[in-house]
Amino acid sequence: MDVFRSAVRSVLCYAAPCWGWREHGGAERVQLMFIRRLFRLPRFAPNYILHLETGLNTVSEFTLEALFGYRLRVARLQDSRLPRIVVREVIGKNVSWARHLDHLSTELDVHNHLDSLDCKMIRAQADALLREFKKSKREQF
Repeated sequence: MDVFRSAVRSVLCYAAPCWGWREHGGAERVQLMFIRRLFRLPRFAPNYILHLETGLNTVSEFTLEALFGYRLRVARLQDSRLPRIVVREVIGKNVSWARHLDHLSTELDVHNHLDSLDCKMIRAQADALLREFKKSKREQF
């Protein structure tokens, strides 16, 4: 699994915070294909068994964590830095990943603190949203 995390997932999720958080079926299929081949499992092995047995997060969970990590790094920057200015514009116009996070927050009934670039608020939202997202994923399995 370390090979997947270091080689495959790093390429698969390259710049994930920039292209925004979305669930990509193709990315999930790559991960599941890798697990099946690694353990020499048949194609018809249920996906939920693969996730439960390996304990590996889905790619969408990983990219959501990466997006919050990006927001935390940007929140620590000075107001004059371009990444911080861009994040404020994305949030202000509710486009790209900001719109997706807004919909996800609404769907999972988690209070949305997108307009804040305060590290404590971002951490609180990240913890709540990730917890509810992982819970909803596990319920789908």
